[in-house]
Amino acid sequence: NVKRNTSGTRPQVPPNTVFATYVGDRSGSMENQRKASAEGVYEWTKEMCSGVLNNGQNGFITVTFFDDETECRMDNIPMNNVVISMEDARDWSCPRGMTKLYDTAIVEINKLRKRIKKHQEAHPNEKVHGVFQLFSDGCDNKSIATSYNLQKAIQAAKDEGITCIYLGIGQNAEKIGCSYGFDRETSLSAD
Repeated sequence: NVKRNTSGTRPQVPPNTVFATYVGDRSGSMENQRKASAEGVYEWTKEMCSGVLNNGQNGFITVTFFDDETECRMDNIPMNNVVISMEDARDWSCPRGMTKLYDTAIVEINKLRKRIKKHQEAHPNEKVHGVFQLFSDGCDNKSIATSYNLQKAIQAAKDEGITCIYLGIGQNAEKIGCSYGFDRETSLSAD
């Protein structure tokens, strides 16, 4: 991390600890995206855990799915203890119900922020990083909160250095993601 690259800048020091949160939409409108949703959370979980563990970092992962109810399937589990199968992913993401996107995403991003803050207070010499990913078709019809409230929560997380990613399916993810507070370059469309 001290050697300069060809442009003369030093690479960033990787974090000692990574907190990752995935929030997936499993509402009825996701029926046509059932396969993509299951494969997405399965691959994200595998890649997140293997990346962190292969880099010798500590990691904690949270996976939550929502319709008009929220179910946390992994709650801040150490990444070296994660077990997930495609069957799990299919079960967790099985479409049903209405869409409480804003309320769920706000609660989950704030949980992530609190966990990182608590860890930093207990380990002041560690570099800690957070990753938040929201996967949805973007159609909320059940939340009390608004897209503006979500935008404020995402902006607060970004201000604290958390990487926030919006993965939108069946929509213009850049436009929708930006309206939720995500950056254009981290708002991605999925097929």
